Amino acid sequence: MLVVGAGIAAFAAALCCVRQGIITTVLVPARRLKPEFPEMLNASGFRTLLRLGLTRSELIRSFPEVREHRSRWGDTTMHVRPRVPGLQGPVILGKASLTNMLRTAALEGGAKFLEIERLVSIKETESGVLMSFMKDGAVYELAGGYAIDASGRAARLARQMGIKRVTLDHLVAFLIRGPALPEFAACAATVSIANGWTFWASDALGHAVFSFFTAGRKLEGVVDASHLLASVPAETQVMMADTTTWAASEVESFNCSTSTLERSGGVFWLACGDALQTFDPLTSTGISTALSQADRAAEAIAAAIEGDRSLIDCYRAEVQLSFARYIAERNAYYGKSTGEGSTVVTPPAGLMSIM
Repeated sequence: MLVVGAGIAAFAAALCCVRQGIITTVLVPARRLKPEFPEMLNASGFRTLLRLGLTRSELIRSFPEVREHRSRWGDTTMHVRPRVPGLQGPVILGKASLTNMLRTAALEGGAKFLEIERLVSIKETESGVLMSFMKDGAVYELAGGYAIDASGRAARLARQMGIKRVTLDHLVAFLIRGPALPEFAACAATVSIANGWTFWASDALGHAVFSFFTAGRKLEGVVDASHLLASVPAETQVMMADTTTWAASEVESFNCSTSTLERSGGVFWLACGDALQTFDPLTSTGISTALSQADRAAEAIAAAIEGDRSLIDCYRAEVQLSFARYIAERNAYYGKSTGEGSTVVTPPAGLMSIM
């Protein structure tokens, strides 16, 4: 088994494979390291991590539960959801920390890691896949029975196979950092504004981020920290401390568009995570979906290795259905907004039938 990628979906897929006794090699392309920032992982994603073998004590120690989530969308009133004692709720996640945790677990489980400069080509043979890659300036070949593309938005394996990515909107995010008031540690807030929506989250130590999401085509001029602070809703302002630190923050930008591959795989490979589909952060499902897809893709390929390809067909049907459901739910949320940032998307004709 070959896995391509260096993120959460890749290492989760590798961990799932080795736990099922599959000899697994992860081709880890060079990637730009991104700074850590707090975000939310929903309860479903947390349960998937437990199913993958990570311990509850380890997860809670690294990712505390969200104590309170405040949200307001459109003309609705502010909704405050406190943590419910005894029930697993969403947690404050550090994506880099989770990536390292999954990588360590996959390594300890027996996965082999091969750092490469880039993937040169891949083709399907009668018995599997054949990849060529560049390492230390030379080109090498590596054969495998099946492969998983978990290489993020780049979709390196799928792109080499000629599979196109369809982008359905132009959502972008701008992020600044600063301190939270002590009483709002491990809290989050999601609030819509006139030209988009905002998200605020703080970890257990009070390190917080404020993110502004809007349609990229509507942007004019440079977005700086002062511009972002002017967009902070009153419900979020009361959670912030030391506004001078926030004002001095460097602005980080992210592509948050919804997108999907035209096909979810081939005869001997499947895509999962951001390589397959990317989701609007408003839904808080991107990471949990990546974890679930990694688990299901590994399970489907394990069955195929034993001669049963029915789970591969099931996987393709599941990702098609879940993406269609996501589009419908996303449009319903944005339909409640009266601001100029409203973005309703429609999959191109025929897209959902060929995934």
